[in-house]
Amino acid sequence: MRIKIFKKIIVFFLLSFSFQTILNAEEINEIEIEGLSVGSSLLDNFSKSEIEVFKQNSTAYTPHKFEVIFINKKLENYDRLQVTIKPNDQKYMIYSIGGILDFDNKIKECRKKSAKILKDIKSVIKNYEEVNDQATHSGDPSGESVIGGTWLFLDSGGYVSVTCADYGQTVLEKNGWTDELSIDLASKEFKKFMQYEAYK
Repeated sequence: MRIKIFKKIIVFFLLSFSFQTILNAEEINEIEIEGLSVGSSLLDNFSKSEIEVFKQNSTAYTPHKFEVIFINKKLENYDRLQVTIKPNDQKYMIYSIGGILDFDNKIKECRKKSAKILKDIKSVIKNYEEVNDQATHSGDPSGESVIGGTWLFLDSGGYVSVTCADYGQTVLEKNGWTDELSIDLASKEFKKFMQYEAYK
C-alpha cells in the first residue's frame, strides 16, 4: 500500500470492506480503494506483466481516450475492481477506480448498504456538491437495467459516487452479469471526459 508521508490516515470499516481516506479529505487523490488512488500508478501495486494480463479483457470508451481494466486478484474487500487508464500510457496512471461488490438478485440489500456507505463517506470528505440520480444503464440496449445512487462532486475536481446497478433479465441471461454495488473515485480529467466526450 502506498505510504502518504505526513498525513494521518483514518480507516473506516464500511460493512464488509474498508474505505481509506484522510480526515476531511478535499482532493480525490486523498482517498484509496484497496491501496489504489486516483493519480497514482498501477505499478505501485502490480507488476507490468500482471497489468498486461488485466488489459487483455479491457473495455474501451468511445472515443478511445481511456480504457477500463478489471482486477480480481490481491483484493481483500471487493469482488473486483475496475480501473481506468489511458491505452498507451506505460506509467499506467489511474484516472478512476471502482470497487465492486456483487448483490445477485438482492437489489434491496444493495440499496440499504449503499446508504450506510454514503453516510460514512460524507463524514470524512468536505466541500462537494451532492447529486442524486437514477437512469437506465447505458450498457443495456434493452432499457431494462437501471443504475441509481449519489455522486459527490468535489470542489477541487473529480467525484466520489456510490451506486447500485439493477440489471434487467435480458443482460443478466446474455452476459452473466449480477446486480452490484459500486464505489467510484474519478479524476477531474475523467469527469470532464464522461460529461463532454464519451459516447458522442
